[in-house]
Amino acid sequence: MGTGDYRKALSVAEKELLKLNAEADVIAQRRAQLQQTISTLKTLTNVSEEGERTLTDAIRIIVKAANGYIGAGDVLKSAYSMGVKFSGKNPKASIFTILARLVKDGELEREPGKIRVRFRSKAGAQG
Repeated sequence: MGTGDYRKALSVAEKELLKLNAEADVIAQRRAQLQQTISTLKTLTNVSEEGERTLTDAIRIIVKAANGYIGAGDVLKSAYSMGVKFSGKNPKASIFTILARLVKDGELEREPGKIRVRFRSKAGAQG
């Protein structure tokens, strides 16, 4: 194999990885949507969750399930519908704090000029 063959193989592999990452994003979003639906339905039917989720885990599910960017108010509504319990006096402040931490940690990205977030896509990642 010559250098040209390696470059062609590299290009093919990178394109396939981009495609798989895009598919993984779609699957992750659908999984999160189903998790959110199941949690909401369990709340409505008084079926207890098998393991209590942390507030951060619930927020991850809600943001991942969203189609595009989502604000803290919508996250709060979804959290209540999922039956999330808040220990503090200001649930919205708790959500803002967690969203800010997830943005800082690189899990979420902020919409430019807005206070709305979404999950970072893996489609552009190559590693």
